[in-house]
Amino acid sequence: MLGGADSESKLIAQFVNACFQEVTKGSENILRADKLLEALATAWPPGWRKLAQFRRQSGASRDDIGYALRRAVEEEPFLKDAWLDRAQFAHETNDESVRIASLVSAVDADPKDVDLIKEVAFQLCRYVTSHIYEIPTARRGVYVASVRAHMQRVAHKLDATALSRLAWLFLLEENVIKAREYANRGCELEPLNRYCLKILERLDGQTGGGFEE
Repeated sequence: MLGGADSESKLIAQFVNACFQEVTKGSENILRADKLLEALATAWPPGWRKLAQFRRQSGASRDDIGYALRRAVEEEPFLKDAWLDRAQFAHETNDESVRIASLVSAVDADPKDVDLIKEVAFQLCRYVTSHIYEIPTARRGVYVASVRAHMQRVAHKLDATALSRLAWLFLLEENVIKAREYANRGCELEPLNRYCLKILERLDGQTGGGFEE
C-alpha cells in the first residue's frame, strides 16, 4: 500500500513537471497545460498551489493567479504555506487587506511558529494602526484577537521587542492593564528597549502617536 502511494506521488510529480515544461512552448501549449493542471487540482488539492505557480511562470492574469491561490487555501485551510503563498502574491499586487487576512490565517494554521507570529504581529499592528478608520470594527477585532491569543501562548519565548508587539495588540483591544504588563515584561528582559519604553510612556500619558518599529 505504501508502494502504491509512492508510485502515485511519482506519477503526479512527473505529470506536473511535464506541464511546467510547456511554459516556453507557446500560448497553445500553455493553455493546454493550464487546463490539465486545473483538472488535476480538482481531484488533488495540492494541485491548486502547483497551478498558481504555473500561472505565475506563464504570465497569466492577476485574476487567474488569484483564483488558484484562493482555491488552494479553501482546499487546504490548515496549510500554512498555502496562506503564505497567497499573502506574498497579495503583497506583490498591493492588495493589503488580502495580505493581512492571509497572514493572520497562516498563524492560525501554525500557531507554534514563533518567528511567524512575531512578524505577523508587527505587520498587523502597522496595518491596523494606519487603517484604523477603514477596517470594519468586527474584522479588526477578529484579526487582533486571533494573533494576540496565539502570541500570548508563546509569550515565554518572546524577546523584548516581540513583547512590545504583544503589548500593542492589547492596546488595540483597549486592554491597558495587559498592555502595561507585557511592556513591563519586555523591560525586564531589556531595560532600555525603546519600543517597550514608548508603550509605557504612552500609557502614562507622556506621548501619543501610532505604532512604530
